Amino acid sequence: SGGVVTTALFSGNAYVTALFQGMTASAVVTVNPLVNPGFEEDATGWSVGSASAIVTEDKYAGSKSLRLTSQASFGNSKKVNIPIQPQTNYKLSFFAKSGGGFRVYARNDAAAVELSNSRVQTTNNTNPTWQAYTSGTFNSGVYTNITIYLSDTTAAVAGSKHYIDEIQLIEVPAAVPQVSSIAFEE
Repeated sequence: SGGVVTTALFSGNAYVTALFQGMTASAVVTVNPLVNPGFEEDATGWSVGSASAIVTEDKYAGSKSLRLTSQASFGNSKKVNIPIQPQTNYKLSFFAKSGGGFRVYARNDAAAVELSNSRVQTTNNTNPTWQAYTSGTFNSGVYTNITIYLSDTTAAVAGSKHYIDEIQLIEVPAAVPQVSSIAFEE
């Protein structure tokens, strides 16, 4: 016979419970709070600077990515303000293809504080293929919004190109429940 599925959205997570033939299963599915994480809607939700562009020439998924072109000194910061939950653990995850050093990190602009462990940085890393990157776990502290910065580094050679795509802000559960046994009854 049929089944019933219920879904509730809290704090960026979808809690899904399914009841099918007398059995119940539950799961937590993280919902990415970033607007336009793969740049498919051009710069919607992002502040794209003059040395950056939304391009179709190279992408990890979909039809577009963000290209940062290094300047002679640090620059190219690209950001988006994101509402977050205070005292919550997060990670940043994205794909990148780099022609030199780049960095991605989260900070609270109002307090001018970079969130510890949020930074992913490469130095003189010329990688001709797309690679997955994930930050360490960082806590939002008292902050209720962050800005994600995408930029080159001072170590990057002027004119080198960096492509970034499919950026995710992932809420990390404080504790993952452990299942010790499962029993089924007819």
